[in-house]
Amino acid sequence: MKNWLKYLLLFYALLCSTGFAMAQCTVTVDVANLQHINCPNGGAVGSASLLQTDYTNHTWNNISNGQIYGQGAATSVSNLDAGLYVVTASIPDPINPLCNYIFYSDTFEILEAEPVFQFNPTQACPSQCNVEVTLGMQIAITGVAYSSSFDSYPSTPLPYVLYNQCGGSHAYEIFADGIACGIENIGVSQFAQMNLATSVITPTCVQQQGSATVSITGVGASGVSTYCSSTPLMNNYTTIDNIVLIGDNTTISNNTSSICDTYEDYTALSVDVTPGSSYNLNIDLGTCHTGGFALVDIANIYVDWNIDGDFNDLNEWVGQVN
Repeated sequence: MKNWLKYLLLFYALLCSTGFAMAQCTVTVDVANLQHINCPNGGAVGSASLLQTDYTNHTWNNISNGQIYGQGAATSVSNLDAGLYVVTASIPDPINPLCNYIFYSDTFEILEAEPVFQFNPTQACPSQCNVEVTLGMQIAITGVAYSSSFDSYPSTPLPYVLYNQCGGSHAYEIFADGIACGIENIGVSQFAQMNLATSVITPTCVQQQGSATVSITGVGASGVSTYCSSTPLMNNYTTIDNIVLIGDNTTISNNTSSICDTYEDYTALSVDVTPGSSYNLNIDLGTCHTGGFALVDIANIYVDWNIDGDFNDLNEWVGQVN
């Protein structure tokens, strides 16, 4: 009897050491058949499934935005946002204690289509339509044919180039396999006409000399009004409580921690900085939930260096609060 029990325990130990038990604890995602998000701003329509169904509990974790999907026994989920995912799984197994723990799948990614615009030059001259606009796809889903309309131009396969475009707001729409993704706006930045105002002081000396004050007004870019709206996925849980940026002579200090302020446009706030210098941007993240409950917060910082109304250009993503 003792020998039989000894050999049984030895067989069990060998079974676990050979990797059989670990094979039962593998979480395998069907990465060959992921359904990505074909349209830009297409919403949570990505889907994925597991190749194995040995587990009773699954959690689909989007490690890009901190959200959780498909809790419970779901072996397939069809409401996924874009981002990097890891599936955690567990199974209560009283015989094999190795499987009483949580196991993880390999990381996989749900992609979302994203257009890209290039402007040459980056700003239109006053009263001139001299900008060349190149339309393409920054992220294109494999197997999907993309086309786009721009203002009154008909839908044309991407990429393509439009010449002699004016500054200001333009409407465009992306089509994925002929399906309209919705009309969006893009701004072409434009140098404003300089308005010179002079006031001459009559000289008192013999030589006709004087002084003049020159005021230059209206310099800016129309693209600043075309930024996409920004909001957290869970508005009551995630807030930006304070932004502080100390410049050379002025400071941005926008503290909204006591009023549970939702996402708003604060582009009217400004600070003076010097090219080539370094500055610290301080961000406080918080929650508006009455019970004090908060989700994992991630914040990205962008700078629209060329003032073209988007944050898609090189080096415009400048940092992240993990």
